[in-house]
Amino acid sequence: MMFYSIRAKILALGLATLALVGTSFLAYSIITTANFKTLHLDVIEKTIAYETEKVNKIITEIEHEAGFFSVLGMLCYKAGSQQFGKELVIENLTNFPVLIGGGFWFEPYAFKKDILRSGFYAFRDRGSGEILTEDNLFMKDYEYHETSWYKEILNGATKPGQVVWTRPYVDDSGTFSLMTTAGSGIFNDDGTLIAITTADWQINEVVKELIALKPTENSFVILCVPEKDYVISSTRTNELTGLSMDSIPWDITSSSFTYNDTNYLRFGKYMNNGWLLSIQIPENEIFAAVESRNERFSIAVVIVTSLLFIRL
Repeated sequence: MMFYSIRAKILALGLATLALVGTSFLAYSIITTANFKTLHLDVIEKTIAYETEKVNKIITEIEHEAGFFSVLGMLCYKAGSQQFGKELVIENLTNFPVLIGGGFWFEPYAFKKDILRSGFYAFRDRGSGEILTEDNLFMKDYEYHETSWYKEILNGATKPGQVVWTRPYVDDSGTFSLMTTAGSGIFNDDGTLIAITTADWQINEVVKELIALKPTENSFVILCVPEKDYVISSTRTNELTGLSMDSIPWDITSSSFTYNDTNYLRFGKYMNNGWLLSIQIPENEIFAAVESRNERFSIAVVIVTSLLFIRL
């Protein structure tokens, strides 16, 4: 009888100990799980903020350059010298290696009353890196006044100093690289717009870096321009690239959504030129590490409890 009484006391003590350990683990798990989730979400948000801020610095510099081209364009306009215009765009582009090209483009007959199209544009040769001017762009067979990029900047630049970003496009000059252009207006003394500026930015590498962000295995990234209703790139499916944002089968402004029976949390950040970087992460993958840890500990408690009962 005494043997069974001692055994019962040991069992009771063991169960009490397990109950205490289990309760302590439950409290610890609740606190640490909440802290881990908060920390993990914070890391994701800071990573996105860091990557977009790197791009924002480039965007700010390009916008400054587009504005500076308007100053050069006005100097050229007042000087009335074609040679001076060429020298200005070459020197400016030489000092700003981020750009692939840039210059200023005059309204019909604005630079010379007897010349329909006048402008000065320099570009960086992708092979040699040499800065060249493109005189052919202003010959009679290139109607730049009718191009979409010209109209886009012309209609958007309604006051001095205002910078307009074009919808991203594929360069058709032979490189077929992804480009975007920042531009502003050049206004004469009475406030009439006489020309626009362009600062061309090749964005292939920037896009690759942004969409490479992948916090978990099945997360995916979409880079788009809501203002222009345009999807620049998507890692979920290439079919979205180049399409309207209406083709995205969920609300890209929502903080969470369900797609194909999977719950996602969405993290987004707007850039200074209107781009939106949106990262969609399966909710179960965000917290997989802490849930795996809790599961391992629970299994350990079950094993210890089973061994205790077997020994008793």
